[in-house]
Amino acid sequence: MDDQTIKTALSYSLGEDLHEAWCTQELQAFFMRLQKELATTESYGQALEKACYKGEDKRNEIEIDTGWLVGHDTTAALAMRNFDDFKKLVDGGVITIKRFTKRNLTSEEIERIGADYVDGKENILRRFSELSRASQEDNLEAAKVAIEQVYDKTIAGEPISPEELEQMGANIHEEWLKRNTWVYDPNYGDPKLAVPYEQLSEDEKDKDKAQIGPALAKVQSYLNGLIDTDSICEQYGIESAGKSL
Repeated sequence: MDDQTIKTALSYSLGEDLHEAWCTQELQAFFMRLQKELATTESYGQALEKACYKGEDKRNEIEIDTGWLVGHDTTAALAMRNFDDFKKLVDGGVITIKRFTKRNLTSEEIERIGADYVDGKENILRRFSELSRASQEDNLEAAKVAIEQVYDKTIAGEPISPEELEQMGANIHEEWLKRNTWVYDPNYGDPKLAVPYEQLSEDEKDKDKAQIGPALAKVQSYLNGLIDTDSICEQYGIESAGKSL
């Protein structure tokens, strides 16, 4: 198997990891808001609704399978206090957290997103394999950049210097800007992100560099024989080198 096909396969694997990690982070943030609301009310229904983040650029919405709740009141109440149990309810579809998009999408964008976009909301807190092809590709583009940054040096067994890490972070941010031109929009953009890497806050720089560690681990796992690239290629239909992500 040639290097480009291997990189593509590893990008799919890393894209899945990055998406799952992001979902967990988002869910943990929601769970913390839920705990805050539960401190002021005994109704977990009200607490769930209030925990939905409402800001200038996004808003979450909760859907609960009320049919499942019949006879499971105690289980649901306990799950509101334990993150692992709460995550099981989300993973099982009992609780669904959807997010309104930051702007009105064009008809072409809606068609591209497909079933992930309903009534102005994206159902994005789902497993990577359940996302539409379009939503998968958004994660894959980020993974592809990270894998490209580290692949050759990891294969050669060469360490990454602090200076190289900073440059990799800069490259990741630059590629992110190319894919997310919405940040430049004066109405719904984010001026804190619409800047060169050097002008980002340290927290934002760390977010870019944080993708390097998982990419390094992914390539190293492949070298250690822990990743079956043939299975990944079969699962995602990766047929030849140069496949577009």
